[in-house]
Amino acid sequence: MRRVLIVSVMFVLAACLECPADCTPSFTFYGPHTGDDVGKSVAGVGDINGDGYADIAVGAPHDDGAGDDAGCMYVLNGHNGAVLLTYRGHNHTDQLGYSVAGAGDVDGDGVPDIVVGAPCWPYGSVEAPGAAYVVSGKTGATIHSFAGPGEGSQFGLAVGGGGDVNLDGVPDLIVGAWHHSLVTDSGCGAILVYSGADGGMLYDVYGEDSYDRLGWSVAMIGDVDQDGYDDFMAGAPKNDAACDDGGRAYVYSGADGSVLYTKTGYHGRANLGQSVGGGGDVNNDGYPDFLVGEPHYGANNGRAYVYSGADGSTLRTLSGPSPSCLGLSVIILGDANADGFDDYAIGSLGDEGSVNVYSGSTGENLKLIVNEGYAIGAPGDVDADGLDDIIVGYYQDATYGENSGMASMFCAADECTCCFGMRGNVDCSTDNRIGLGDITTLISYVYIAPIPLCCPESADVNGDGTEPNLTDITRLIDYVYVSGREPAPCP
Repeated sequence: MRRVLIVSVMFVLAACLECPADCTPSFTFYGPHTGDDVGKSVAGVGDINGDGYADIAVGAPHDDGAGDDAGCMYVLNGHNGAVLLTYRGHNHTDQLGYSVAGAGDVDGDGVPDIVVGAPCWPYGSVEAPGAAYVVSGKTGATIHSFAGPGEGSQFGLAVGGGGDVNLDGVPDLIVGAWHHSLVTDSGCGAILVYSGADGGMLYDVYGEDSYDRLGWSVAMIGDVDQDGYDDFMAGAPKNDAACDDGGRAYVYSGADGSVLYTKTGYHGRANLGQSVGGGGDVNNDGYPDFLVGEPHYGANNGRAYVYSGADGSTLRTLSGPSPSCLGLSVIILGDANADGFDDYAIGSLGDEGSVNVYSGSTGENLKLIVNEGYAIGAPGDVDADGLDDIIVGYYQDATYGENSGMASMFCAADECTCCFGMRGNVDCSTDNRIGLGDITTLISYVYIAPIPLCCPESADVNGDGTEPNLTDITRLIDYVYVSGREPAPCP
């Protein structure tokens, strides 16, 4: 009778347990209010509080703490998710937090700083010029503030930092103004590069033609041409050079602003350049490499490309299933599996947002993170285990109301974690809890379809080495709702 009761109520109850002590420290930070959109943007920002662990920034562009949709940026302890700093928008509907990035130590106080975009400043009009701010990691004060180059620019939709473009020893900033228009070119877009030292403009670059939308994505990517100056890149996903909305991505010299590489999309409406990223050495040749997303390739299958920084050649082409829109986000993470090569991650819409982590050395898929969103950041090694990690944002999470949002920290390779559906805690649903979601996921796996699990052996709850079956389901129900027994670890 008790078993019948347990099964009948399991669809309305859920238990939330902490990961076992031997797990890599991981966490989920939830948006506190309906509509906050926490996780719309995420980024690694360095060790803000000096505890030896890298920290992260999370954007919440529709937070109402300083007025309707003024927006907010949270800086979180990378080790445990505690809030270290809160920085809010300055006006109603600024949507501050739509983009965030690590800025490096701009003010020379020994603490990394953060850059955050507010593309609807002021007052959220579609004609808003937009704004971006550099925020002190030490005090939370504004170090620099920048306004968009013109009415309707929506400057701040994308931001980047951490590269020393002018070789003065201080990290510089890049901001995209994807909606900017010139007199002759409506919506051509623009990117603007600023000195971290004094906030002065170093470069302003504009889209080649109307509606190119240059600045939809931006990134600092390291010294690609090995001339001593850090370089930068940007995407123009609506560029028509080869076909309608095929898109383009550009890599620019930090030394003089000239174009080092141009990548052109040859598939109509595929939007190459909607995401860009770089800064790590994927093929271990001593040159920083870079990535470009093409999320609407094919029937919205999506593609992403890994390019050599040394010569611009294509190192890898990755394609998603339809209609996943693989390539909505791209980033180089660092070395996630300790093989000496930097690895990378690509986000897509699949399964309410998913992220694939790939090996830089082999191209194999190291990890699939599902139902967690597609905004991704590279925080570095947040748990001091020698392996680089990943932060994933999912602004549509509804834990505390529709689009309250969340951001979750993961180890970037299977080998380094037992949380999130990996080694030995049967978190099949990868939500950092052992509860109802894992039970229903396991039931679906056994009786409906063998849906992908991050680590199938984790579903072997009873540890008998056989394919998951009814005995594993009942053991997991016992663990969650009855006895609290420890589930068997993976072999």
